[in-house]
Amino acid sequence: PGTATFDEMAKTLSVPALPEGATTLRAYRKAAGGEPELAGTSTGTTVSVIGLGPLTAGVTYELWVAGHNSQGDGPESNHVSHTAA
Repeated sequence: PGTATFDEMAKTLSVPALPEGATTLRAYRKAAGGEPELAGTSTGTTVSVIGLGPLTAGVTYELWVAGHNSQGDGPESNHVSHTAA
């Protein structure tokens, strides 16, 4: 999906364009030592990482996006590290 950038104030991940063949963009997050979880979904190029629940203060998360369609998820973007305040 290209390089994802994280907006710390808005708590969103953005990519330059929706990946080819994708109908939605999915954001994922993984707390340190935890399992990856779906964080949000968008039909555009920006997706919230708190759409399905808040981040826990003091916890460091890995954040990334993947294009999605009826066949499933495509390749993952780069992973961004963020410690929630």
